[in-house]
Amino acid sequence: MLSHKKNFKALIALFTVTLLFLGTVMQVAAINSTELSNSTEFKNSTELSNATEITNSTEFKNSTELSNATEITNSVESDGEIGFIIDPDLVKPPYDPDIPADLLPPDAGHNVRPIGGPIHLQVVPAFNFGQHILGPDMPETFNHIPPSDPLRPHLVMVWDHRHIMEEGTGLPTGWRVYAEKTSQFVHANQTNVLGGAEIRFSGSRNSGTGGLGGSTAPSQLGGAGSLAFNALTMEGNRLFIGGALAGEGGWNTHIEFGRQGSDILLHIPASADMILGTYRADVLWTLTVASPYMGE
Repeated sequence: MLSHKKNFKALIALFTVTLLFLGTVMQVAAINSTELSNSTEFKNSTELSNATEITNSTEFKNSTELSNATEITNSVESDGEIGFIIDPDLVKPPYDPDIPADLLPPDAGHNVRPIGGPIHLQVVPAFNFGQHILGPDMPETFNHIPPSDPLRPHLVMVWDHRHIMEEGTGLPTGWRVYAEKTSQFVHANQTNVLGGAEIRFSGSRNSGTGGLGGSTAPSQLGGAGSLAFNALTMEGNRLFIGGALAGEGGWNTHIEFGRQGSDILLHIPASADMILGTYRADVLWTLTVASPYMGE
């Protein structure tokens, strides 16, 4: 009987343990179910977080690209280049003052000079006072012969392209022209002279250009005056013919005078001893840029 009671107690204990075990299993299953649910939620939360991070990453990338684009634009440099050379045929031949598109016709009233440097005299006058019958009651004054018919003026023509050289500024800087009688009128026999003879100029002056782009005619024109020679000092006086101020006189320009016969005269004093034959005197034409003052 005691043995049956012990067995019964053992069965009850076993059943209790079994129930406890089943309860524990169910509790574990519940816990696992809860953990699984929680794990899923955590996973979803992680995915949402990752999606947010991806979005933020994309915005940061765009910001970086914009910043880089700005830096590239600011750091890139470029340049342009152009060069200029001298035209070997830059200097143009003398032109007709009345028709600048035409060349200056050859005549005895002008002395055309060879091509010089960036600034040089192209044309200077040659004066002819004609031939006259020698006898008593000779006049003291003789008109010059204009260079051509129709009446054409005497010219002092200047070429100046210094302003385009490397040492220039792009603008003409001006110049002046003077005339000086450097001898008496001497006979062909080299002995007889016309003592006291003077070349006299009226105040009639004009100026012009050859029509090249950017060329401005000289504005400073000399007035009436005379060229004489002192036999004692062996010196002649200098006469201002005209000049160009800064900005004037570039390329080919001229000063003109003597269009009329009476504009240039040769005066021979009555005391001069004249013989048959031809007398000549020298006139020096000087182009200068040394003095900033006209007439000096």
